[in-house]
Amino acid sequence: MKALITNLSLQVCIFFCLGSAIIAKEKIPSEKSMYSDLVNLNPSDTTVGTSVQLNAEGNPFQAPAQYNLRVGLTGFSEFKFMRVISSDRNVKKVRLGYDENSVYYNRLNVDYEYVEVIVKDFRGDANWSKIEIRPNNDPAATGMSVAPYVATAESLADGWIKMTIPLADFDDARVNFKKLEFISFPFSAQAGVFNLGVKDISFVGKKERFQWFGDQKNDNAHDGTGEGLSLVAEIERTDLPVPDKIEIRNSLTGEIWVDDQMPYEFPVTLSEGQYNLSAVVTDKDGVQYASDTEVINVGEGISLDVYGVSCANGMDGVIDATVSGGVAPLSYRWSNGATSEDLSGLAPGIYELTVEDARGNIVSKKVRVDGNAPLMAQV
Repeated sequence: MKALITNLSLQVCIFFCLGSAIIAKEKIPSEKSMYSDLVNLNPSDTTVGTSVQLNAEGNPFQAPAQYNLRVGLTGFSEFKFMRVISSDRNVKKVRLGYDENSVYYNRLNVDYEYVEVIVKDFRGDANWSKIEIRPNNDPAATGMSVAPYVATAESLADGWIKMTIPLADFDDARVNFKKLEFISFPFSAQAGVFNLGVKDISFVGKKERFQWFGDQKNDNAHDGTGEGLSLVAEIERTDLPVPDKIEIRNSLTGEIWVDDQMPYEFPVTLSEGQYNLSAVVTDKDGVQYASDTEVINVGEGISLDVYGVSCANGMDGVIDATVSGGVAPLSYRWSNGATSEDLSGLAPGIYELTVEDARGNIVSKKVRVDGNAPLMAQV
């Protein structure tokens, strides 16, 4: 995770005077990032236990197996929202990249129908006609005031509203949402004094919702704030651990995958073999927290040795099954109703074996038992 660097205005000084602590730490001199390092402390909540969960999604019966390893956190500090405070009429903006290390050059395809923005006007007098949203800060978006979308926004709890902006409202010839680098929001076109909260920016429509910034993705690199603009990201339960680095470790081989960018997902390819995986979270104080071990056995699935029926109208066919992969215990279901691993006393015909492991992973395979063929075949 990277630290947020910003030009702190008089408003931030006021936060200090009121007794709130603000932490700023520089890691990348040329850019600014990680809003959750700039913290306006909230009351503590020590009743929540801290735990790490590792969720492995993939097919262990098909080596090499494509797995998505996801890390869940409980009892860690939680992002609440980004607060943006302007103290004058200067032109200023917040450029939100998606990657935590770079605002620029990391182009993502967000070819959706709408962008949804959840905001709150804490003063109640924001000049929305002078507050804009600009994808990639493109000149074509100049004058893209959010005022019409505020007027039709959905009202949420505690004064928050959700604006829904069609991407078609932007100039397709100038704004390429298939190669989006950053979003400028809020962009103050001399909007004057305001105090806004930004809780979520997500793309929706056509496919699964994609969060650019919000509760599951708030380590975005940022840049572009003008003089007089300050940023404060409020964190719930800031006396609880703040994650800094996530690792997936294989205790059998010593292999380690590292991620310090949200969301904490690891797409990996696992070759045949056993993996004893655990997630290890290191917080900003260097304290480590580990998940339970997730055991994954990756194999080739089902292999069937078939012995055909020895004579016409015979019933002495045999299928010898071998299953590689999955988490024990394994359950077996044959198309003829049998639940044993192997079959014997078979008539000619087609038989299908379905195997399910303890995690609900399923693999199936069909085979033909021939007649008048006292030979063995392998499939």
